[in-house]
Amino acid sequence: MKNIDLYRGLYPNLDIAFDYIKKGEYVNLPVGKHEIVGKDVFVSVIEIEGKDIATTPFEIHKKYLDIHVDITGCEIIETGDLGTETSFDEGRDFGIVECENKVSTHLCPEDFYICMLDEPHKPACADGEKITIKKCIFIKLCHIWILLIFLEFYRFDFLSNLCRNNFINPSLTFF
Repeated sequence: MKNIDLYRGLYPNLDIAFDYIKKGEYVNLPVGKHEIVGKDVFVSVIEIEGKDIATTPFEIHKKYLDIHVDITGCEIIETGDLGTETSFDEGRDFGIVECENKVSTHLCPEDFYICMLDEPHKPACADGEKITIKKCIFIKLCHIWILLIFLEFYRFDFLSNLCRNNFINPSLTFF
């Protein structure tokens, strides 16, 4: 969580979620959906068995950003390149995509992972081990035009900063 402030200012609803996360109250929330700012910013608390990483499909969202925060247990999250969409449910803002190129990371308590719009990701995965994860998914409504402005004007500085601080490998970009 120590690096969460590096992402401030990207989008107002992200900042609202970051403020809520920094308070730490999410760790005591019961399983279920909890509104922070109506339908624009909310958190879903789930308990889930780790999924098989080899058979779990990549998912995408077109209206909402995800911030994944584990309360107990550690998971593997894979992120894929902009793959081929195989299905999308507008009402649930949930789609399945196939990706050829992927990168994985481990997420444990005190870590966070932000999934942008249309960013293929496989959350709550395990690598052959049986695990139970309790996690929060902070979900924010995102207006695409704000992200497009961000990408157009700030992507070089943003990506350079991430590379400089070893947050991403400079040879892997998904923009």
